[in-house]
Amino acid sequence: MLIRKIGDNKVYRYRNAELKHIPDPPTLRLLGFHFADVQDISKKEFRQYTIRPPLDSVLKGKLIKGKEEPHVYIIIGEEKRHVPDLHTLQYILYLGQRSSDEIETLEEDVVASWPTGKPLSTILQL
Repeated sequence: MLIRKIGDNKVYRYRNAELKHIPDPPTLRLLGFHFADVQDISKKEFRQYTIRPPLDSVLKGKLIKGKEEPHVYIIIGEEKRHVPDLHTLQYILYLGQRSSDEIETLEEDVVASWPTGKPLSTILQL
């Protein structure tokens, strides 16, 4: 669920009675959320939630791939998330002013050691 305090433009993800700020629109979209899903709540209601550190931006997340596989993942928080296609990868690199040289190639067991989160949404569906 997405929440925004009335009078504020910051959007938060609600999970397990905690709120985490979503730092930018690309992160919101690529994590599979939509602005239409944001619920506005009063300042009084907002104060009832525990605020945690913000989510990592997809524009700054660490990009990794295994030596033997073509899949690219982005590290968001403590999870690796599959980047579903080349268009989405190029979108992340362009908006984050990054280069494909920043994709770190690692041993397969190192890639496998990260917990796997939900794959990013493709920009082709945004």
